[in-house]
Amino acid sequence: MSSNLRVALFSFHSSPVATLGLGNAGGMNVYIYYLSKFLGSMGIDVDIFTRCNDKNSVGIFFLFPKVRLINIFDPNIKNDKASISNGINAFIQEVLNFTLLHEIRYDIIHSHYWLSGIIGKKLSNQWNVPHVTTFHTVGDIKNICFMSQVEKNERILAERMIAFNADSIVAADTHEIQFLSRAYRIPIDNFTLTSGGVDLSMFYPINKLEAREKLSLGNEKILLSVGRLDPIKGFDLLLEAASLIQDYHDIKIIIIGGNSSEDLESQKLYEIASQLGISENICFQNAVEQNVLAYYYASADILTIPSYYESFGLIALEAMACGLPVVAMRTGGLANLITHGQTGLLVGKRSSRIFASAILTLLNNESLRFRMGQNGIEYASTFTWTRVAQSVKTTYEKLVGLHLPV
Repeated sequence: MSSNLRVALFSFHSSPVATLGLGNAGGMNVYIYYLSKFLGSMGIDVDIFTRCNDKNSVGIFFLFPKVRLINIFDPNIKNDKASISNGINAFIQEVLNFTLLHEIRYDIIHSHYWLSGIIGKKLSNQWNVPHVTTFHTVGDIKNICFMSQVEKNERILAERMIAFNADSIVAADTHEIQFLSRAYRIPIDNFTLTSGGVDLSMFYPINKLEAREKLSLGNEKILLSVGRLDPIKGFDLLLEAASLIQDYHDIKIIIIGGNSSEDLESQKLYEIASQLGISENICFQNAVEQNVLAYYYASADILTIPSYYESFGLIALEAMACGLPVVAMRTGGLANLITHGQTGLLVGKRSSRIFASAILTLLNNESLRFRMGQNGIEYASTFTWTRVAQSVKTTYEKLVGLHLPV
């Protein structure tokens, strides 16, 4: 069956090949990139539909064997998510034109994020094929976890509609499944629990001295954070916690993501660091390629994830694969990925003092850091993208034929 299976995968607001850490590009992009790659290796034809605002980027591009990226041009859509929802109908029409021109029929639709979910719902009705959706983040949960930045009602209503009508929802977090099932009254059988994966050919243990020499880093204790420069990532908590650690004046905080010369969030965080008296200890590093990121993981002493909300928590897996212990908030997929006391420490209450205490627990105990790092290497080795793709493939195969052909 899989050799003839054809999937239309939608990533409307952000391309899987966008530069990670810039704009909207983050864990979702990594997930789509690797999921499609390994689905293709299993014989499934995958077409990824996304948008672009550059005419030179329009067209069909082969990412991997059996996996194509189809860029659809839309000159009237800005890059912010609040405005791009206006272009959904035009995007759908371009997809329909593409399928008619190339005489293609799809067996499955898989949408990623709520904007793509709207597209998936409409095309599922029009093509009469099953719709699988992955939210990555859920507006209602974000509003609970991060009350200072309320998601618009348009998104909340759309996600409820998408969840209610989807044939299957792929989620990485048991909390998300429980929430959607309870709040939206979605049967548990409609969910597939599938964690994220890690590229073990990219992320693996590297000698710390070698890594620091490559990155021109000194002998400081390094606290690393990685992610889009977005308030929901909670980097201010990390800065507040670091300011409370009095015994370590040689701490260096490296935050990787965004473009420090352009991002307002980096300017805001630098101001916070200045007010806290730790501006000399903080380094904002522009987004880096994945192979370079592996050296930062190898150079660091602790990966910190102070986020209000994380769905998959892929950076935790990447860090563990490199032998780096993690201190993270107990939120979303992180609670499923990190084994408290074994591969890292989870912080349940959003408190700079408690977060600082968790950091100090590891900084003060090198043997504990080493043991957690070794545990992490072993643990992360089981989170292959092959396993993720196989789980999603099984979901696809269960749904094929669910809708009768028109």
